[in-house]
Parts: sequence; C-alpha cells; structure tokens
Amino acid sequence: MPLTRNNKWQKENDFDIETETGHKTNIMPDNKLEKELEAVLKPLNFMENIFFCTKYKIRNSRITPNSSSYKIIAAFLTILLMLACGCYIFDFSFTLQVNGYELFIQWCKIFIFSLLIIGTFLNSYVNIFSSNRNVLFILKVQNVCKILKMTNDIKRLRFSNWCYIVTLHASHVSWMLYSVFFFSSMGAGYNVTSYCWAAIDTNMMYALRTIKLLTLPLQNWVRTVKLMRFDEEQSWTSMLKVYKDILEAYGIFEETFQHMIVFYAIHTTMRSLLAVAIRIELWKASSGRTSTEYFMFSIISITWVFKNIMLFILLSIESERLYSAMEEVQSTCKELIKGTLCSENQKRVCKNIQRLHRTNFKKMCVCGVFYIDAAMSIQLSSIISTYTI
Repeated sequence: MPLTRNNKWQKENDFDIETETGHKTNIMPDNKLEKELEAVLKPLNFMENIFFCTKYKIRNSRITPNSSSYKIIAAFLTILLMLACGCYIFDFSFTLQVNGYELFIQWCKIFIFSLLIIGTFLNSYVNIFSSNRNVLFILKVQNVCKILKMTNDIKRLRFSNWCYIVTLHASHVSWMLYSVFFFSSMGAGYNVTSYCWAAIDTNMMYALRTIKLLTLPLQNWVRTVKLMRFDEEQSWTSMLKVYKDILEAYGIFEETFQHMIVFYAIHTTMRSLLAVAIRIELWKASSGRTSTEYFMFSIISITWVFKNIMLFILLSIESERLYSAMEEVQSTCKELIKGTLCSENQKRVCKNIQRLHRTNFKKMCVCGVFYIDAAMSIQLSSIISTYTI
C-alpha cells in the first residue's frame, strides 16, 4: 500500500503540514507555486471557488491550506445552500397525499435531494477539510516537475483544462435552458438545485485532470533516464527521489478521491435507473401518448447519464495511461540492470525503484469496492443496462 495511506510523510515534504495523526513533518518554507502550474490549476480552482469549496488558497503565487475561518464560512454557506434547495423541493405544495404519477414524483424528489445532500457534504469535506492533503499533493507534483524540467509539458495542460471545464459547465447551463423553455412550471429554484450537481462534477473533473499530473512526470522520467550517463551519480539519486515523490502523490490522490468516486458511481447508477423509471411513469400518465414533455425529458435524462458515464470513461483512460507509465518505468529499470554498461550506483537506484514499486504500488481500489481501470466504466455501463432491462 502507498506510504501515504498511513498518513506518514517523508522528510522531503515541501510544506509544514500537520498529518491526521497530529505529527508535523519537516519544514521547507518555500510554498511558492510556479506560474505554469498555477495556470494549470486556475480553471479548476475558479469553478470550485464559485461553490465555496476550494481545495486550497492560492494568493501571490503561494499555496496554503484553507484557513479555519474559510472552513467555517464555507460550511455555513453549504448548509445554507442545501436549506434553500430543500425549501424549493419541499415547499408548501409538497405532499404525499397524492396518487399515481404525482406520488411517484414526490418520492423521486426526496431521493434526489438525499443524494444531493450526501454528495454536496462529501464534496465539501474532500475539498475544504482535506486541504492539507491537497496542498501536499500539489507541492510534491511541483517538486517532481522542477527536477524533471517539465515547464513546456505543464504549459500544454492549461488550455485543455479550460476546455474540459467550459464544456462541463456549458452542459449544465444547457440543461438549465431546457428547463426554462420546456419545464417553466418548475421555476428558478429547480435550476439552482440542478446546478448544485456541477460542483460534484467539477470535483470528478479535478480528479481525472490530476491523474494527468502524475502520468506526465512518469513519461518524462523514462525519457530522461534513457538519455542520462551512467556515471551521473547525483542525477540517478534525484531520479529515485522523483519516483518516490510520485508514489507518495499517487497515495495522496487515492486517499483523497476514493470516497467521492464511489459516491459518483452510486449516484450515476441510481440516477440512470430513476430516469428510466420516470419516463415509464410519465408515459403511463400520458395514456401511452408520446408528448413533447416526454420527448424533452428523455433527451435531458439521456444526456445527463451520458455526461456521467463520459466522466468515468475519461477517468478510466487516464488511469490506464498512468498504470502504463508505471509499467514502463519498471521495464526501463529491468533493461538498465541487465545492461553491460550499468554502474553499481545505477543498479542500486533501479533496484530501489523496483522495490518501492512492489511494496507501495497497486491499482487504485476505491474503498475496496472496485478498481479504477479500463474495466470500471464498462462494469458501470453493464450494471446500468442490466437493471434497466
């Protein structure tokens, strides 16, 4: 298991941070972010700031954990937002003293609101109250990128991050516009409630883009090692430190996002099945006639499910790229050890890397429920289709 799962950080930590066990690591006062990495994180942090659930604070190019006052204010605003959503859903017109389709819809409201509360508070905990862990992850990634001189590689992520975020939130805005034009009776409160899901989607997007920040250094590590001279002892020692930091960052990622990924899988499955059930009940209520309301609801529900599954597919793709990069590191070490020109120092470093990999790395298994790999999205789609049929 990764070293970070036991919440014990090594002396190379770049920030004075208190672990869950109450012990502090060594201090390296420079918590300054490179402008390239800050630009990469900006689109992700911008959207999280809108929902008052940012993972850390970046000011004057310095990254710090969320302050106690921010945590209190963010928690208060989150509770206030959920109360506002609850007031909309359970307004004076809400009653269970109805029959048929109306009763079914009322129970759907209760179920969806329950999922929203769980997801929102879980999202807030992962972002706001795990801020120390999030800062440590970023600083470790930055340290790795500095050693490997990856400025140009990091720059390329900025544009793609903006594209992902804009596309994600454009889809949410389009659903809100659909509601305004085709379900105007639902009112503005419905749009506010539905847009709250964008915060949870943003965190999933953050997770899959974060994996990219682990994959790129591994790929660069392999290229750098293949070009290094055998007698560069200090450089080989640096490569060992880089790999160690990547493994620790990998452990932090798994520990931070595993609960959110499990919830998102459950949420996607339940919402998919619920969308099918609502369409069936709506069709019955309209006496088998395919009305405009039925048609438009079908489009919205299908695109919503498609969006969630696409996020899982992207997460699967990025995770497989990460695993492939890890395996390439191991293959490179094997080749170098077997080489006739391999120095003793090089052999020692490569063997230490292999040892670290064997003891500290395995595929991410979120909460012991499922592995994050190429099969994950296929299994999720299979579950949805099986229970739908």
